[in-house]
Amino acid sequence: MGISEKSRKLLWGRSGNRCALCRRVLVADRTDTDAEAVVGDEAHIAARSPGGPRHGECDSDQVDDYTNLVLLCRVDHKKVDDQPNHYTTEVLRKTKNDHEQWVNDNLDKKATQVHTTLKNSGIVDLSPSETGDAAWNVIDGAWEFLFQDLDETSKTMTTSTAQRSSSPTPETGAKSPRTSTPMA
Repeated sequence: MGISEKSRKLLWGRSGNRCALCRRVLVADRTDTDAEAVVGDEAHIAARSPGGPRHGECDSDQVDDYTNLVLLCRVDHKKVDDQPNHYTTEVLRKTKNDHEQWVNDNLDKKATQVHTTLKNSGIVDLSPSETGDAAWNVIDGAWEFLFQDLDETSKTMTTSTAQRSSSPTPETGAKSPRTSTPMA
């Protein structure tokens, strides 16, 4: 039967284009001379072929279903297939579930982590903006900014705060420039 287009889309979308084990990005950027390179594999948790790793551990009509697939880089795919006693069906299903939850949690955080402290207003949550001008129109006049981001290397949240380098003067009412300086 083969893997359906729907199962492929679910797998790549819910995996965030990352390996479920090492979290490596699975599409390499194009170069000046070549197109993008797909370095990920749609791996079966329970093999389709008799004699394959974990074969028979799922119903034959479900072998190409999204529920029996995990997105892996080619190195981890080889490792998972060569070490089936360590990478059991249960381990791979848990790994897939945990990875997809990590992707979902981090994408949700990214969408909601822009805050600004407006003068006399406290912290205001901002929704994602489609343009820089739209974002600027929301935060123009703010005195302090709080930025949070996920450090992809250490998988930890980093927070930085910035304050305007100058403020409107009561005499002129002039707005400060669109620059900020990091706070110590």
